[in-house]
Amino acid sequence: MCNSSVIEMLNRKRLIMLVKMFAPFVIIMAVLVSSAFAVPADTVVVVAEDAHLSGYVWDAVSETAVAGIEVKIDGYEMEATTNEEGYFSFETLEPGEYTVKVDLEGYEAYEQVITVNDEPVTLNILLERSE
Repeated sequence: MCNSSVIEMLNRKRLIMLVKMFAPFVIIMAVLVSSAFAVPADTVVVVAEDAHLSGYVWDAVSETAVAGIEVKIDGYEMEATTNEEGYFSFETLEPGEYTVKVDLEGYEAYEQVITVNDEPVTLNILLERSE
């Protein structure tokens, strides 16, 4: 084996060792930085033109779509039913603030305040199972 091959192999091993050593630090820093700029969980503000609200409903444990359930907008007689992929949509909203609710037996009730203005808003709703 020539010297350049040995040096290249040693450099690869050092690089792998450094990546393994610093990977946990990088992950922790990424979480800290992303949480420092996070929007509060109960409010999402989006500037939107058509006031269109849509999204997906997922089981938080199995990470599978939840089909055939009603997503409601509190205070308005509006509801949408999720399809096989857990997708729902409200297309005729006036710009403003809405409270989105999902109440399904076997899961914790979900509620989130959403503000829509000029662009479509997409929610990813994770339902936690109740005990």
